[in-house]
Amino acid sequence: TVTQEGGSTFLRMVTTSPDNVFLRQTVTLPEGTTNLRLTYRARALMVTRGEKGYHLPRIALQWDNDPTFERQTVCSFKGTKPEWESQTITVPIPAGAKALKMHAGIFACTATFDLAELDIVAQ
Repeated sequence: TVTQEGGSTFLRMVTTSPDNVFLRQTVTLPEGTTNLRLTYRARALMVTRGEKGYHLPRIALQWDNDPTFERQTVCSFKGTKPEWESQTITVPIPAGAKALKMHAGIFACTATFDLAELDIVAQ
């Protein structure tokens, strides 16, 4: 749900039973790109971890040339953090990668996850 609070607009994802609620975006990488700069503002409320340790609200990247299709978690959220967290992370791009899928949301847990100002920049 797109929500407003204090003049800011953000995406709110909510689950009340262990489930997946997320957005996914595929990004083509410009040739010669060696790093990505990922910037976001987020907060998590009422998080109950899912069955496995990584079942949390998170932002993860999946590279097109990874034969295992593993997702690289770049940040995850536990418990309740009512204050917004702003981060900028530089992520190296694996050799040969031409695209990535960015996954952001709630993965197999219960939570309210708010996400704003998500930006991916090739470097």
